[in-house]
Amino acid sequence: MKHFDLQNAQWPQDADLVRAVRQQVFVIEQGIDPALEWTGDDDDFLCVLALDADQKPIGTGRIKVESATATIGRMAVLKPFRGAGVGAAILNRLIEIGKAEGANKFELSAQVSAIAFYQKHGFSASGPVYLDADIEHRKMSR
Repeated sequence: MKHFDLQNAQWPQDADLVRAVRQQVFVIEQGIDPALEWTGDDDDFLCVLALDADQKPIGTGRIKVESATATIGRMAVLKPFRGAGVGAAILNRLIEIGKAEGANKFELSAQVSAIAFYQKHGFSASGPVYLDADIEHRKMSR
C-alpha cells in the first residue's frame, strides 16, 4: 500500500490542490466539459485531500451538510493510487465530518462504475440510471 495522508481542505485556500486532482480525473481522463466541473459552488463545501509522501495531491472529495442530510461529491483519486485505500479513507473522513456537523443521512450521485465501491461503505442505490456530464450515474444514500 502506498503511503498517503489526509487533510481537511477549504476553498479557495486549497483550490490549487483540489483542482489538480479533479482536473486530471474528471476533465482530462473522463472528458468532462470544464464548464460542468467548475460550476462555482466549491465555496459551499468542505473538502478532504489525500496527499502522497511528497505532499502532492492524489485524491479529493467534498461534503455539504444541510439540516441533517449531507451531500458527498466530486470523489476522485489519481489513477496510480486507485485500489490503495485512498478513496475509502477520503469517504470515511467525509462521513466523519458530516456526522460532526449533525448529519445522519448521506447522499451522493455515483458514477455507475463506482456503485460497488459505495455499496462496500454502506450506501444503497435507488432510482433509475441517469446521465450527468454524459456519464451514467445513480443516486445513492446511507
